[in-house]
Amino acid sequence: KKFGKTIEELNNELQKRSHLLYEMQKRKIFDFKQNQKIINQYHKNPEAVLTAFGINMLNKIQ
Repeated sequence: KKFGKTIEELNNELQKRSHLLYEMQKRKIFDFKQNQKIINQYHKNPEAVLTAFGINMLNKIQ
């Protein structure tokens, strides 16, 4: 029995996080506390945070 995530799952997660960081940079969100809040929210509910930033990963992940 295998444990952990597949390479595809890891790549998808990396893409999501990269897009989120890119959107944060575009919106000039550089404050530590703002970054911390967004990252904490992402860990609790990634899809809600991605949606709030207008990121639709279904269209971007191939």
